[in-house]
Parts: sequence; C-alpha cells; structure tokens
Amino acid sequence: MTQSTLLEVFQSRLKGASFPCLVQHSYEEETILSAASLWSSALTRRHVMRSQGMKPGDIWVQEKGGLEAFIHFFACLQGGFIFCPLSLRDHGQTSSVTRGLWKEGCDGQLVRSEALLAPELAGTLSFALLLHTSGTTRGQPRCVRLNDEGIRHQLKTHAEVMGIEAETKRWLQLPWFHSFGLILDGLLGLYAGQHLYMITEPALHPRAMFNRLHHYEIEWLAAVPRSLQLLLQYAETHPEVLPVLKKLHVHSGGAYLTEAKRQQLTQLLASFHWGYGLTECGPGVLMNGRPVGCEVRIMPHPSHGWQELWVRSPSVGQWSGQSESISEGWIPTGDLAFEDASGSFDVIGRTQDCFKNSSGQWIHLREIEQSLEQTLPLMGVHVSLQGDASQFIARIVTNDRASDLPVGLLQKLEKLLPLPFQIWIGQPSEALLQSLQNIPQKSLNEAIGRLPPEAFLVIHRAAA
Repeated sequence: MTQSTLLEVFQSRLKGASFPCLVQHSYEEETILSAASLWSSALTRRHVMRSQGMKPGDIWVQEKGGLEAFIHFFACLQGGFIFCPLSLRDHGQTSSVTRGLWKEGCDGQLVRSEALLAPELAGTLSFALLLHTSGTTRGQPRCVRLNDEGIRHQLKTHAEVMGIEAETKRWLQLPWFHSFGLILDGLLGLYAGQHLYMITEPALHPRAMFNRLHHYEIEWLAAVPRSLQLLLQYAETHPEVLPVLKKLHVHSGGAYLTEAKRQQLTQLLASFHWGYGLTECGPGVLMNGRPVGCEVRIMPHPSHGWQELWVRSPSVGQWSGQSESISEGWIPTGDLAFEDASGSFDVIGRTQDCFKNSSGQWIHLREIEQSLEQTLPLMGVHVSLQGDASQFIARIVTNDRASDLPVGLLQKLEKLLPLPFQIWIGQPSEALLQSLQNIPQKSLNEAIGRLPPEAFLVIHRAAA
C-alpha cells in the first residue's frame, strides 16, 4: 500500500475541518483561523505565488512568523515549492544562506522579503524544507534540505511517543525558523489535531507567561531549558501557580538538562519529555533517552574518556558536502554522549567544547559553565577559548552586584582553567536584556557568547 504524502496527510486533517484552529494574539488583537480557513488561505496564497512565476522546486524565503508562516508553509506544500524560513535578525544565517542553498556553489541572492531564490532547482525536488543550522555539528554553518518523507517520519514517530491527544491546546513560543520550533512544535501540533496559540509580543515575564497559560488553558508547551528554569524559579516563590504546572505537558530540548532537573520537572508537570536532536535529522533523535524512529550508536572520540553519538535515520536531510560526513548512512553528530546500563542515552555536550590544555588534559567547557552556575549567583555564563588557544574568556551576566563576586569567580576559574583567562561581567541593563531577547538561541549561555565585547566590563586579566 502506498504511503500518504505530507500533502495528503495535512489535507485530510485540515481541508474542510473546523478544528484544529490557530489563534494569534498580538498586542490585544486576536486573530483566529480554523483548519479549513488555514487550508483555504494557503490555497489562495499558492495562486498568488504561481502568478509571480513560482514553479515546483523553487525556493520561497519566509521571514514573517505567526499565521503568515503557516499560510506560506502550506501554500508551498500545495504548490510543490521549497519553504525556507529565515530570520535576518539571526546574523549567523545570512552568510550560510547566500553561500549555498543546499546545492554546492549556488549563487542565490538574499532578499529581505519572500522571493524566488534558486530557480535552477525547479522541477528536480519534491516538497522540502530548507532550514538553516548554526553549524555546531562539525563546526560548519549550512542549510539542510528535509524532504517530504523525513518530515512525515518525524511527525508520526514523535506524536506516538508523546501520546498527544487531539483538540488539546498548545502554546507556540519557540523560534519558528528553527527545526525544533517549526517541526516538533507547530507542525507536530497540527498533525496531532491540537489548537495552536501564538503570542507575537516581546518576551514575557514569567508572571505573564503563567497568566497566559492559565487564561488559554494551555496543556502542551515546547520550551528550551532556560525558559523552564525561569518558570520553576517563579513557581518556587509563588506557589499559587503550581496548579498550572501540574496540568502542563512539556517537551524540552535545545540544551542539556541535569538528571536532578529532569526529576524535578517530571514530579511537577503532568508529563515531561526531554528530547535531543539536530536539524540534519529533521530534528528529533532521542526522547527521554530512547531513540525515536532512528538508530543511534556510541563511537570513540579522540578526547580521552569521551564518546560521540552517531545517528542513522529515515529523516536525515541533505546538505552540501554531505558525503564527506556520512559513513554508510551514519551521521557523526558532534555531541558527547554515553549509554547507561538500562540502554538509555544521555547527551552531555559538544565535542568542539573539549580542548587539550598545556598539560595534555581535556577540558569540557560546558561542565565548567555548569559548575559556575551551581555555586555562584549568575544569570548565565559562556566560557570559550581564544582563537589562538592562548587563553579563555568567561563571559558572565549577573544581577548580583556584591563586591565579592569577582573574588568567587577568580577562585573557581583558577581551579578549573589551567590556562590564562579573562573575566567579562555584564549587568542586565535594559539594552543587554533586549540584546538577549533578539538573539535566536539554543540556550541563554550560547546567546551570551554571541554578545559584543561592549556589553561587558573586563574585570580581570589572569597572568600567563
């Protein structure tokens, strides 16, 4: 029996149906689209795109999020166009998109609105997503093409593992132009028949987030660990919001969560699913430590005592230079992992975060960050090695203005870093908080690592 295409799957769920629906809330204005209205609006938009000269296989670059993103996504699905969500606020995306839209040497012109980008691919590809990835996998920013079959595989396997029920309510608060937010949040919700709520206002204070969760009776939320940490911190001092958490099903990913934090969330929430994935795999790989619709294995990594996670999956995408990084279908993820006695896998960091110091010891920077966060009053910290490998830089953001904070930082870093280092401290001013909000991020620490030097005060230069 022939398997349904992605177009047929969503057509059967949306066309002519009242539910699910999409609700967009923007500065006290609310827009509601039923499933049928979404499908009809996308059909109209497909006609407009065709009138502008689009052909199957052409790439449509989409910058605007919210309802517009979903309308254009399904217009591309109906028309056989390639959908490329892109945020020009993410400065890391610009060069990789112009450098190569999946095809080696492609000279696409980057524009600031929806446009034709690579007509030379017309007619050669079935429906696909073209997603930007930051390049943390093997250190090379790229655009990854995910095809119809891979997207369907991701939606089907993750919906089954999480047991998502139709006509429940999901709040979309992840970046829509990343694979986690677009595929395993928005599209997954529609695939499972959920009602989607989008709030297109600036980042909300935890109190406002709880108000939204309560007001809309939200039952499902996908979030990065940093967002969950803010909700938990607020709940610790405001126990009246705990009933909201107890009704909430959460899917988290994008950064490492300690076992203690997972247990805490599992006890507080209606259900907690901690996932791991990468854009190249479309994006999900593990859920609660177990493979989701794929094979994984642990392979030795050159750093002493560490091992790397490799993945083989039907949802693996395509990208320039792919043949150089895949062996018999296996992708080296660039992530450090281990397998416990029960057969569960845990991903604990990045291979490129491991460095040999002058004594020949391997240093894992994410462990250093975690140690600092656990013992000092920090909002976030990012530790990196200078390009010439001569010293480390510890970028710190903290609300604490105590005079002994630098002393505590010095003592910790002197124990953890055998090489010279600098400490940069930033106080969370309005401008700094705005900078953090506007930088798409997998975690707050990675965003802090992207901040310009002028956001910090250099308070210490360690001697060599």
